[in-house]
Amino acid sequence: TQLREREAELNHVRGELPEVQAALEGERSALQSELSALREQLDSATNDRANIEAQLHEREAELHAMQEEFVNAQSSVEGERAALEAELEALRQQLDAMNGARDELEQNLRAQIDAISGARNDIETQLREREAELNHVRGELPEVQAALEGERSALQSELSALREQLDSATNDRANIEAQLHEREAE
Repeated sequence: TQLREREAELNHVRGELPEVQAALEGERSALQSELSALREQLDSATNDRANIEAQLHEREAELHAMQEEFVNAQSSVEGERAALEAELEALRQQLDAMNGARDELEQNLRAQIDAISGARNDIETQLREREAELNHVRGELPEVQAALEGERSALQSELSALREQLDSATNDRANIEAQLHEREAE
């Protein structure tokens, strides 16, 4: 009896075995398909990861190159800036020196003009005094008149010479001012 029960069970299990085996084969096929799909996804993800890592390395190399370029450019700009500041300082010093020379020339020119003007005023005063003396002497002595006439002539020549000196000094002043303007223009 037990043996028959076992045989019946065994036959029953044997009858179900092809169905279970077919179900397991179907499940196995589905799992293999899923495994193949997962492997393809893994391969794709691995390739994507490799591509992304390669792009990352490229970007890092580009970034490093750009950082080096920036540092080099910054160093170059700082060097140019220092050179320009030094040149600017040199130009300022030249300008200060030129302004000092101009001021000195102006002072010398003013002193010369003042001296010439004073001399001219003195000569004109002397000339007026001499003319007054001459008129006085004219009234007194005709002989003195002839002598004074010669002296007057000499004074007028002296006045002309002084006027020429004044004109020359005025021309010198104009030349100095022109030189100053040229220096300032430089």
